[in-house]
Amino acid sequence: MDIKRLQALLKALEPSSASQIELTDKSTRIFIDRGEVRPVDERAELAPAPVAPAADAPIDHAVGMMRPSTQKPAQKNDIGSKHIGFFSRFNPKSKKQYFKLRDTVKEGDVVAIVRAMHLDQEVLADKSGKIVEVLVEEGQPVEYGQPLIRLE
Repeated sequence: MDIKRLQALLKALEPSSASQIELTDKSTRIFIDRGEVRPVDERAELAPAPVAPAADAPIDHAVGMMRPSTQKPAQKNDIGSKHIGFFSRFNPKSKKQYFKLRDTVKEGDVVAIVRAMHLDQEVLADKSGKIVEVLVEEGQPVEYGQPLIRLE
């Protein structure tokens, strides 16, 4: 990854409330951990301290507010996201689906992509099995570790 692309990525992340991001391409893996994220707006420091959220209530980083949990709980045979971004089960080049329900996948097969900042990160099956459920909608934002596809 060239330095200009990395600088553009860091600049784009500045206003974001995300504290971690991982990007991988053919020859490079980049993991950025910003630790404690400070508010961008100085007035935000004057607001009263927020009440701690429930452990299972996800934070909507796009608006910085709590949203109801629509995510199904992870199971042993789920394929989870290793990245943050937007979920797609279509190959961006061929526009074909990587899989259909009831397809059998082998460990290491590409089953989807997570797109962030025009970078497509492949989601690989970490186990073999039959796809019985897609846990997120096309184009939905996903978080690191969020279950995406359920295998049987």
